[in-house]
Amino acid sequence: MNNRLFFKPTGKVASILLLLLLIIVSCSDNAVGPNDIGGDVVLELTEPGNDFPISLRVGDSYDPRFDSFKDSTFVLSRDNGIVTFRGRYTFDSAFVRAVDTILGLHTIPDPIKRVAIDTYLSRYGAVLDTTDKKNIKLTVDFKAKITSDGIAEFFSSKGDVNRPRTVFKYAWNIGDSYSFKDDYGIEKTRKVIAKSTIDDFPVAFWNIKVIQVEETIVDDPLISSVKYIGNHKFGLVGLNVVSKNNKTMKLTVFPPTLR
Repeated sequence: MNNRLFFKPTGKVASILLLLLLIIVSCSDNAVGPNDIGGDVVLELTEPGNDFPISLRVGDSYDPRFDSFKDSTFVLSRDNGIVTFRGRYTFDSAFVRAVDTILGLHTIPDPIKRVAIDTYLSRYGAVLDTTDKKNIKLTVDFKAKITSDGIAEFFSSKGDVNRPRTVFKYAWNIGDSYSFKDDYGIEKTRKVIAKSTIDDFPVAFWNIKVIQVEETIVDDPLISSVKYIGNHKFGLVGLNVVSKNNKTMKLTVFPPTLR
């Protein structure tokens, strides 16, 4: 059996991390359809080499087992708004067990999780190395369309950059939504559930205005919804993943241009 894919505790958290890392990062909406994003494509935010540190929180209290998590998500290249990222993440088995327990994934049968894990790894082109349980590695390269108007991802179209799926447009308003079936047959709905009128979302030492889009997912064995939180200047600044057990993992992204 291939230990890189079937180390049980790691697989449980890998699916969450992969979803957390779908998109990283960036305001006039000239497009016609929900998946057409216009705007400027040369942004300070997406300069090659920029790194986007992240902070993870699961539950409401600090857990020292999270200290092993180390991350790097940086821009490899940019071509007409298509930004290629490389994500490298390391953690240990104690971190995995903490996430598994806090999210309530330990109550889901292992066979179901194993199938989901293999699917996630294949779908996102990720590599999971569990050879060293004290230094587990997750690596993934991915693309996103990032302009001054919004962000789109290509996971839903199996990496086809000619068929983006919009995460959010900054011109969207509360209640705006669209539904689609991705190339894997999974039905998703993305809907704006909140939009700031004042600087009310904390990132590091600043408060900023944000748009919040909730994605509900049908027939996923582990995840029930994902909330994307974005800012017109700083791109994706937050991501909340809700498990089937109604537990939430919160990710905060610290854009390199935040100052």
